[in-house]
Amino acid sequence: MVFRVAVGAGHGGRGSTPGKRTPDGEYEWNFNDKVADAFIAELNKYENVNILRLDDDDASDGLVDVSLRDRIYKANRWGADIYVSFHHNALAGRWGTHGGTETYYYVGSREGMELAMVIHDAVVRAYGLRNRGIKRGNHLYVIRNSQMPAVLVEGGFMDSVTDIKKLRDDQVLARAGRYAAEAVAEYAGLTDRGRKTPSENETSTPKTESSPNEQVKSEQIRGDIAEIQDTLNKRYNQKLTVDNLYGPNTHKALVRAYQTELNKQFNARLNVDGIFGPRTKRATVAVMEGARGNLTWVIQAMLAVKGYDTNGVDGIYGNGTENAIKQFQRDSRIAVDGIFGPNTAEALFDV
Repeated sequence: MVFRVAVGAGHGGRGSTPGKRTPDGEYEWNFNDKVADAFIAELNKYENVNILRLDDDDASDGLVDVSLRDRIYKANRWGADIYVSFHHNALAGRWGTHGGTETYYYVGSREGMELAMVIHDAVVRAYGLRNRGIKRGNHLYVIRNSQMPAVLVEGGFMDSVTDIKKLRDDQVLARAGRYAAEAVAEYAGLTDRGRKTPSENETSTPKTESSPNEQVKSEQIRGDIAEIQDTLNKRYNQKLTVDNLYGPNTHKALVRAYQTELNKQFNARLNVDGIFGPRTKRATVAVMEGARGNLTWVIQAMLAVKGYDTNGVDGIYGNGTENAIKQFQRDSRIAVDGIFGPNTAEALFDV
């Protein structure tokens, strides 16, 4: 059975606004195109896969910005199994120290989340930039209107003094495309035409979220997510590999930690299964500025792995955490009040 992959390089060149170019005037499409080209070249090495390029490709050097409506129409009509859109980010169009890689998917689609996780882990390794996590993309046109699991990758910030060094490196962009293709092949169970062994394939993406028996000391890997994984292991007896990557095992461990705290503190009698369902939502209590303790820590940790800045994962619900909750609520299109309640919990902890 043929697996169909729709892929696009975001935007075009002519008339690009500040959010679609660097402060020096380089078009976002030029970065996106190099990733998409490498993605397609790598994916073509696998059997039983068809690929549809949705943007202008190289026909006019990206000067024609194919509309989002046309892209989605083509992908849906073609019957794509997945949709992957490559982009690069911008904050204000002025050089700054912000940065990082993030991936968007449709919250509510389990397949979309799984696809986002494997691709995100791959591109984070490829770019070597800050891991901003996978995020809710229900507001994005290509994700909202696609009839298949869809992800949108923001490889790095074009107006970041740190990220731009990676984005101007063609080898990094090519690696991002290759690693993303290998992640898709793993997701879809595709077979390499050459049947390469791991030793023959130097560009293969290392597996993430390894088995519990694989021992990795937290001292070996530094990062916000690594520290959270280490704390989950020690405080909640989880058996995560400390790899500084937010994957399905880390997600489930955080949900289990949340359920554990509800049981301990509020006698919720929940099954600690790592699945945020109706019972867990009903057991949720309001948490707001001034709160302290392990429950607040778990909330901060989940915000942090999804790329929100709480000004420290310290178990103290201060201004930083309140502002992060407000931003998450805006992004999730729920009432913005800075208070962690059942609806916010469901959006934050559910898939």
